[in-house]
Amino acid sequence: MNKEDIAIQFELLLKEYSVARYEDSIWAFPDYPHHIKSNYGWKIHISAILTNAIQIARKFLTLNQKYHFDFKIISSIPYLEQMNMGYFGNSQVGKFITIYPDQSAVTETLELLYYYFHDDVGIRVGSDISYKQGLNVYYRYGTLLDDVENIDKRDKKLKPADCKIKLNTVPIQ
Repeated sequence: MNKEDIAIQFELLLKEYSVARYEDSIWAFPDYPHHIKSNYGWKIHISAILTNAIQIARKFLTLNQKYHFDFKIISSIPYLEQMNMGYFGNSQVGKFITIYPDQSAVTETLELLYYYFHDDVGIRVGSDISYKQGLNVYYRYGTLLDDVENIDKRDKKLKPADCKIKLNTVPIQ
């Protein structure tokens, strides 16, 4: 399948699952309201490459019919290609799908996503930690909602002291 065919199939897949692009955004969102309440928390990224983007998106969107995650997904194959090449900044490379899990079920969500995606290949998400040395499931603590005043006073190198979640991972080498 050539790149144009992949792009068309991806667009049809998003429509099939009622996921639509917001104006002036490279992201597409589900048609239901999100439940994010905190400005900061854990987020999970699933990465993909052009040749498996449709497969990974379909697998995630099918899984999401049961779990109704808060999430966003890249809105087009050309945007995925640009993202993976660093056009949107190095911090965005690999972020095909971003999941905002229930903060009380982060470990369970990571386990579920790892189960479904651990055999898939993706692009390394440099800002995140790979879950169980997987090739495309990553996580990190960060901003969940827009910081409208653009004032982020967190020390981004530290996990918050009050976080009780213990994750079984191998540190980045």
